[in-house]
Amino acid sequence: METKRKQRNKKASGKASDRSKQLLIQAVLSVLVVVLLFGNSYAAVKLVHGQPVIWNDSFASVGTQAESGSESGVPGQAASGAASESAAPVQEWNTLEAQEGPVNAGAAVAAISSMVSVPANGQLSMEYFRDALFIGDSVTEGFALYEPLKSIAKVYGIRNATAKTFLDNAAVIDHGHNKTEIPAIWDAISAEKPGKIYIMIGTNSIVSDPSDDALMHWYNQLLDKLMQTFPGIPIYVQGVTPVSKACAEKNSNYSLTRLHTLNNKIAQMAATKGLYYIDTHEALANDEGYLPDEITGWGGMHILPSGYFTWADYLRTHTVYSPSNLQFLEQGPYG
Repeated sequence: METKRKQRNKKASGKASDRSKQLLIQAVLSVLVVVLLFGNSYAAVKLVHGQPVIWNDSFASVGTQAESGSESGVPGQAASGAASESAAPVQEWNTLEAQEGPVNAGAAVAAISSMVSVPANGQLSMEYFRDALFIGDSVTEGFALYEPLKSIAKVYGIRNATAKTFLDNAAVIDHGHNKTEIPAIWDAISAEKPGKIYIMIGTNSIVSDPSDDALMHWYNQLLDKLMQTFPGIPIYVQGVTPVSKACAEKNSNYSLTRLHTLNNKIAQMAATKGLYYIDTHEALANDEGYLPDEITGWGGMHILPSGYFTWADYLRTHTVYSPSNLQFLEQGPYG
């Protein structure tokens, strides 16, 4: 009898042990499922936002603010990882660590701006700009006047505009759209629903403020306001475009050194906010660092219609990865 009791107890103990093992296994599997779901969600969000799935220390100096996905780079977040292209050398970008400037730097090294700038990444069609919003002065105005984007992108290129023009919600004339009167420019901009924003400010301010202090002060505020108004929308901050050699020699405010110094400041400001910097000198300058005569317009700082094809081609091949952009892909790789 005692033996049977022991056998029953042993069986009961064995069953209890088996149940415990099963419960433990189920608990472990549940934890793994949760971890996998979280990991997949995390990776998906990072990829959609154009950010690195695995953090790299080289991005630590860029800053970590709450961000928006970037097509996409989400304004306000930590800067995204490097996009790659087989035809281009692998490089780190969105890092403030000074390194040697690449092409078209002219007499001055564009150390910060060249390394922070968005690298080449496939080629998208012009339809990619269908939901793009361009903000700037008379140089930006050309996108509203000329092909290939005049009938595609939404452009607020206001002549003589500075960052403060937009911050003050000033009344302006939009020459890019049949001299339309806009009673409050910021109200007009904030009513838009863009999928990405391109901004370039500084062509006018560079003359009135030799130290760049006022320009950077107001530009910083304008970028903050854009981030607050359009959370989650990628913002591409473009460097001040190059000017002709004649213009630079006539006015020292537009010298290579001055422009590269200013663009370094703009690039650093963009990177610390988690925004995306576009190196317009790489896009438009010749080997000497100047705007080529064949695309130079009025005053030596404006651009002829043919130059906007060159500029738009550069922009559509220098975007931050987003799965939503794959519908516009013309040439790869894109990643």
